[in-house]
Formats: sequence, structure tokens, C-alpha cells
Amino acid sequence: MVALSDLIGEEKVNLALRNFLSNNQYLKKPGSPDLLKEFDHVSPTERQQIDRLFKTIDNKPLSAR
Repeated sequence: MVALSDLIGEEKVNLALRNFLSNNQYLKKPGSPDLLKEFDHVSPTERQQIDRLFKTIDNKPLSAR
């Protein structure tokens, strides 16, 4: 999360978290893809870097594990 804040800024991280909480109230069961969608929404130009932060380990896709 610190790297994400460095990448897109603390304000955008906070906005995405607020949107996530607002959009996933009550009986919804959100997952990590829902949170990533909010990060992408507030900072669409950084989508590849955000995916790299959350979907890779040592620059290898999680699906390759």
C-alpha cells in the first residue's frame, strides 16, 4: 500500500478506499478484484503498474505459481 501511495498519491488511495466501502455495503461480499477496480478507476493511467504491484511476485504473475 505504501508503494501504491507513492505511485498514485495518498489522496487517490483514500478516494478509492472510500469508493470501495461505499459501493460494497451490506450483503455484498467484495473481493480483491473489486478493490483493484477502484484503484484503476481513480488512476486509469497507472493500471499496468497497479497490476504489477498486486498481481505479481518478483515480477512473475501470480497465475504462474
